[in-house]
Amino acid sequence: MSYLVYHGKMVQTNHKYGGSGNARQSWSSYWNTLNKWFALPSTGLGLMVGKQVTIYGDELMFIPIGNPLKVEYTCDIGAASGNNYVINPVAGNIGDHQLTIVFKNGGYTIQTKTITFTVYAAAPAVSKKILCIGDSLLDGGDIYYGPKIREVLAGSTITMLGTVGVDPNKNEGYGGAWYGDFVWWGPHDIFQKPAATLNIPAYFTDNSIDTPDYVFIALGVNDVFGSCNPTGDGLTDAELTVLINYAKSLIDGFLDFNADLKIILSPDPLCCNTLAGWLANYDPATRDQQLYMDVKHKWNQNFIATFANGVYNARVDCTYDFIYLDRNDGYPKTEGVHTNAVHPDQSGYEQIGQGMGIALNKRLAIDLMASFKPTVLTLGWENDYMTVDFTDNSGGICEHEIWESKDGGAYSLVTTLAAGTTHYHDSTWQNASMNYKVRAKDGVWFSDYSDVVNYATPLVFKTDQTSNVNVVFTNLNIQAGKTININWGDGTNNNYSGNNSSVTKTYTTQANPYYITISGDTDWITYIRFDNQVKAYGDLTKWNIPSKCTFFRLQSNSFSGSVTDWVIPSVCTAFNIYGCQFTGDLTNWVLPATLQSFYLTETGVYGYTGDITGWVLPSGLINIDMAGSNNEVVGDLSGWIIPITCTSLYMPNNNLTKLPRSAFQGINSTGMYFAGNSCNQAEIDTFLAAVDTYWSTHTPTKNGRYNVSGTGMGVPSAAGLASKASIEGKYTAAGYTATINVNS
Repeated sequence: MSYLVYHGKMVQTNHKYGGSGNARQSWSSYWNTLNKWFALPSTGLGLMVGKQVTIYGDELMFIPIGNPLKVEYTCDIGAASGNNYVINPVAGNIGDHQLTIVFKNGGYTIQTKTITFTVYAAAPAVSKKILCIGDSLLDGGDIYYGPKIREVLAGSTITMLGTVGVDPNKNEGYGGAWYGDFVWWGPHDIFQKPAATLNIPAYFTDNSIDTPDYVFIALGVNDVFGSCNPTGDGLTDAELTVLINYAKSLIDGFLDFNADLKIILSPDPLCCNTLAGWLANYDPATRDQQLYMDVKHKWNQNFIATFANGVYNARVDCTYDFIYLDRNDGYPKTEGVHTNAVHPDQSGYEQIGQGMGIALNKRLAIDLMASFKPTVLTLGWENDYMTVDFTDNSGGICEHEIWESKDGGAYSLVTTLAAGTTHYHDSTWQNASMNYKVRAKDGVWFSDYSDVVNYATPLVFKTDQTSNVNVVFTNLNIQAGKTININWGDGTNNNYSGNNSSVTKTYTTQANPYYITISGDTDWITYIRFDNQVKAYGDLTKWNIPSKCTFFRLQSNSFSGSVTDWVIPSVCTAFNIYGCQFTGDLTNWVLPATLQSFYLTETGVYGYTGDITGWVLPSGLINIDMAGSNNEVVGDLSGWIIPITCTSLYMPNNNLTKLPRSAFQGINSTGMYFAGNSCNQAEIDTFLAAVDTYWSTHTPTKNGRYNVSGTGMGVPSAAGLASKASIEGKYTAAGYTATINVNS
C-alpha cells in the first residue's frame, strides 16, 4: 500500500483525492488550495564545472515525493534519477541552461516551473576570508563543511572566521538560532555586545577577527518552526514581515560595516521529509509536519524573492544548497531509517558543504571577472607590428588572451600570454581599423574583457639597402582630397595626393631593413603599381588591400606570405601579382564583378592551392593567368561560364580535373591554355566535343588556341580526335586558324 502525507496524517492513495477515474480530477481542487510549491527563482542557481550535484525533488517542492507524486525534468545536460536530477557539469557546459521541472500527481500536473541555471568555471585560486553564521545545521557540521568548501575551492586559501569551533573551521553557528537572535538581545547575542543593540564593528574589534570577504548566513528553520503548532494560525503575513525585517537588519549591519564584503544567504533546507522521521522527533500535537512544510515554504519563497539576484542590494545574493541535501536517501523510503532527518549525518553535512562551496565559487567567479579585468590597454606601432600593453589585475596568477577585430568584424583570438606577461608584438592586419581587447584566463575561467581600444594600422614593407638602390612606385594614385604619408624608414617622409608616377626614394645610407610605412588615407589608394623592385621584401600575409583600389599590381619583387585571407576590392578591374614569393589557398576567394584582368602566377617553389570550383567569372573578364610550376590548385570547371569578353584562360600546371564547357567566342590565339593539369581521356574528349558543339552554332571571328596537352593530361580517343578535326575545319571555313594541342 502506498501513502502520502496530508496535514500531518498518513493517507492511503485510494483516498478520495488519490482514486482513479473521475474521482482523480478532484486533485486539482485540493492542490489549488495550497501554496505554489516551487521556492526557486527563475534565475540565479549556479553550478560548477567538475562538481556533480543531485537536485532532490523533496527539497524542490518541500514535500515528501512518493507514489503517486512524482517530479519530471527536462534539460540539455544532466539526467533524471527517479524523482531527482543529477548534473555533472563539464567545461563545455559553461553558461546558461534551462531546467524545466514538472510536479505531478500521477497524470495530473500540479505545477510546472522553468529555471535558468548557470554553470561557472572554477574560479582562480585566491585567498579569501569567510564568516559563516547559522543555526545547528552550521555548528554541528563545521568539521565537515569546512573541508568540503576547501575541496570545492581547491587551490584557494580559505580562512574561516568566528568565535565558535576550532581552527580551521571557525564559525558563528548556534543550535536553535534564528535571525532575531543576532539582532536583538537573545541567547545568541554575539553581534549585540557590549550593549543590547546590533554592533557589527564591535564584534570584529572585540574578538580580533579580520574583516571577511564573504559573509555566509544560513538561517530559516528555527525562524518559522514555532509557526507549525496545529493549534495556531501558521505563519501570518505580519509575522513573516517581522522575520524578514530581522534578516534585513543583520544584513544591513554587515553592508554598513564594510563596503567591499559580499553576503550569501541560504534559507535553510526542509526538515524531516518523511512522516515517520517527523514522528520520531516531534510530538504531532505541538508540531504538525504539513503545517511546517507550508510555513517553511512560505518563508523560502518570500525570503528568496526579497534577497535573490541582488534585488535587495547588489552585494547580496542567495544560494540554494538546500536542494542538494538528501533528507532520506531518496525514494523508496526505508522504514525506520531517517537519514538527515533533523540534523544531517556526515554525508549530509558534506552535501551542504559542497553546496556552500559551489555558491562561493559562483560569487568568486563573478567577482573576479570584474576585479581581474585587465585595464590600461594601450596600442602602438613599431616597425611592422602592433605593440599591445596592459595592466594585469590578477596579481600575476592568470594568463591573458588578446583578441582583435578587423574593420568591425568578428573578434578572433590572437594569442594567450603566459601568466605575468603584459606585453606583446602582434603582426596584425595592415591598412585596417583594428580593435583590441584583453581578458584574464585561468583554466576555463575568464575575466571580463578590458575596454576596447582602436588603432588605424599602416601598410608596411621592407627594403634591403646594404647596397643602395632606388625604391620606385611605378604608379601610386590617391583619391582626390585624400593624402597619404610615406615614411621611408631613414628619418625622411613625404606626403602624396592625387595621381603620381615614378615615386622614387634614393637612399644614401646603407642599412637592412628600412621599414617603408604608408599611413594616412591608405584605404583611398586607387592605383598601385610596384614593379621590378627585387630589393623590396616582407611578409604581406595580413595586407588589407585598399578597398578603393581599382588597379593592384606587384611584379617581380621579393614579397612573400600567404594570400589565403586577402580580399580583392569590390571595385578592382585589374589584379596582377606575379614573379614574387606568395603562397596561399584560393578556395574562398571571390572575384569582384568589376574584374577584367587577373594574374596570379609564381615560379620556383612558390605557388597556390585550393579548390576553385565555386569561382564565378565576372561578366567583363578579359583574361586569367594562373600559371605556376608549383601550383596545386584543383577544381571542376565544367560549370564555369566564360564571359564573351574573355580572350584567354591561361591556367597550366595546376590540378584541374574538368574544363569549361561553353562560351568560347572570345578565345584568341593565347586562348584556353590548360596544359599540365589532371584531365583524363574522357575529360579531354568531353571538352573537345563541347568546343565543337559550340562552333556548330557560332562562327569564329579570330584565331583560337586550345592546349590540353602535357603531363597529367589524357590522350584523346578517336572520338576526341574527330572533334579536334571538326573544330579546326570550322575555323578554316571561317578564314581563321585553330591551334589545338593534345597528347598523342
